[in-house]
Amino acid sequence: MKSFFKEITLFRLSLLFIIFFSGGIQIFSILISTLIPTILIFILYSKYKIVVIHKNIKAISFVVILYFSYAVFIANDLEDIKFVVFRLVRFMMAIFLLNFIYVKRVQFIDELYIVLKWLAIHGVFNFVIVYFLFKYFTFIPETNTSSIFVFFGPQNIEGLFRRNQGVFWEPGVFQIYLNVFLFINLFYRNSKNKFPVWIILALILTTVSTTGFFISFLLITYSYFFRSKITGKRIFVMIFTFPFVFLYSNYTIETVEKKISGNQNGSYLARNFDTLNGFTLAYNNPFGIGFSTAKYQEVAEKNLFKIDTEITTDRANTNSIAMLFYSTGFGWGIIFLILMYRQKVFLKNKFLFFLLIFFSLFSEPLFFTPFFLLFPLSGISKISDGLKNKKIKL
Repeated sequence: MKSFFKEITLFRLSLLFIIFFSGGIQIFSILISTLIPTILIFILYSKYKIVVIHKNIKAISFVVILYFSYAVFIANDLEDIKFVVFRLVRFMMAIFLLNFIYVKRVQFIDELYIVLKWLAIHGVFNFVIVYFLFKYFTFIPETNTSSIFVFFGPQNIEGLFRRNQGVFWEPGVFQIYLNVFLFINLFYRNSKNKFPVWIILALILTTVSTTGFFISFLLITYSYFFRSKITGKRIFVMIFTFPFVFLYSNYTIETVEKKISGNQNGSYLARNFDTLNGFTLAYNNPFGIGFSTAKYQEVAEKNLFKIDTEITTDRANTNSIAMLFYSTGFGWGIIFLILMYRQKVFLKNKFLFFLLIFFSLFSEPLFFTPFFLLFPLSGISKISDGLKNKKIKL
């Protein structure tokens, strides 16, 4: 317990609430959810007397100004401008956090590792408590989630148990952070103890997320079978782990089949609906329609592809990549995907990390949230100076 409290620092708390704001269950109003990480970042700057702007941030700010100038230019009315302001606030959170990282030379991956470890530990307890004590949970209005204290579970049971969503609005979001945690453990931690990897894989299984299964399978396969030369020890590991890999892949295939044609096909239909309609909207509006959800909802209501579904259309698109392209056009969409690949946070296996984020954002509306904006914004700078330097005590 003492070691846990020693791990708590102001920067990690700020990062934790940035993550909450980037996919966490909405137990507070959007105003409160915005204020908490904003206040923490303000306190962070005050405590460390940060009054300078790092040279990397100047380049980042220039690109962001151009981007939002374009967003204002294509806006149709005050409603569109309101959504521009919402997006700008999230960009500003990411920029201020990046500036702190650059100025204080924070070892960001190590800090992120600790925060993701907290979320994974919570995920273990969350799964157990939801499984055994769900009848004592209280339903959260306007969601599909019930809660008790800081533990959350979906209303419906899929298979033997309720899907594990951790502190996030759905299991598909939780799997993204788990796979980022898996990525760090596989490629950035030198420990020979692989127990954390097995725990993370087990947690991903509890999310019953097909995207999560696919990404984790990709990471594990690359890590153990393609990253380094074949040795006797590695062959032994391959033979020993083959039954687990087979079961894992078989479970993934069964889950995909259920979500496409079985009784769990609701999420598949929703993703398919949003992807087709989102990219159709982008194709018909190559320069973008702005950030307002109204135009997307107009297209969604028409159900151009006649998808047999009872999905409500008075909502935003769940495909971040489609949203990126139809919001501000193909030009900016391509630029941001290039910047996502160029990100300066994870310098090893960059393409693999890009695939992790790309596939995840293809099924969750998270691109325009502070945590995920850190990656393309860091890709604007030419150097990775502030993201991998010496450790400091925060």
